[in-house]
Amino acid sequence: MSFLESRPFSYALLLVLATLSTLAVLLRSYSRVFIVKNFGLDDRLIACACVLNMAGTVLIVMVLNAGGGKPVPEQTKDEFGTILRLVYAFHIVAQNAICCVQLSYLAFYARFIVEGRLRRTLPYIGVFVILESVAVICFHAFRCKPISTAWNPYVFPKGCLKYAKALITQSTLVGVGSFEQIDLTVLAASTMANINSGSIEYNLSIIIACIPGIKPLFRKVFKSTSRSSEGSRSVSVMLNALVHKQRRSPQLGSTSALAASDVAIRPADNDGRLGTGASYMDSTIVGTQGAQGSGQEPIETDSSVEHVS
Repeated sequence: MSFLESRPFSYALLLVLATLSTLAVLLRSYSRVFIVKNFGLDDRLIACACVLNMAGTVLIVMVLNAGGGKPVPEQTKDEFGTILRLVYAFHIVAQNAICCVQLSYLAFYARFIVEGRLRRTLPYIGVFVILESVAVICFHAFRCKPISTAWNPYVFPKGCLKYAKALITQSTLVGVGSFEQIDLTVLAASTMANINSGSIEYNLSIIIACIPGIKPLFRKVFKSTSRSSEGSRSVSVMLNALVHKQRRSPQLGSTSALAASDVAIRPADNDGRLGTGASYMDSTIVGTQGAQGSGQEPIETDSSVEHVS
């Protein structure tokens, strides 16, 4: 895949990864501030790593816009010098971001490991991580003598450490079989494979570091969802029971149907008569309906008397 064909993919990859890592940090921060209410050192470190990662993403985009990934013969001296400056800054920013992520892991472990040999070991591991990061940053910052040689397209890589030249060019050589040929052959500031793999590494490290911190937010969301679903099921069961009860109730006409909403009506016996347990309102309704049909005054009957339908 050529440079022009792979550059859109690199842009899309950078956008997706930077968005996911930033969203993960925001969700973790929300969970710590509003749910756990304990925004600790590990949260501050991962937030700092996110800011540095965004700065590194901007630098990578600038490298791509300047022509990073193309062979040097296709670049002008000004383009090559711009790419060298951006790569120089990116190495320092990226190493600081990695250091913050690693220290965030250690600070997160310190939340739960309160005693024991491992707890006493965590500070020493943190010191080692800091010293290692300082060494790497110093290496990238002072790999050339004078320092400006690191971004001088007319001098680089002369005056730079041999390992530094190999570090920058190891994945950018085209048809080169030995390190001694670097100064005389094709040299590129970076390649798409190097850019894409670096983006995946930095962003995924931040996302993975944020997953344990987002757990309280997930627990709260799923808990509220389960409660609402249980409430919906209980309401549905009550409505189904009410409908089933209404279907089993006898139909005694429009008036008796209205009365049935407030008064329990016993079903008729096998011979078609109302049971003796019917209420006074039942007997009154039956007498009223019969009187209205014959044009006579309604007659109230005693509820203990059986009524023939």
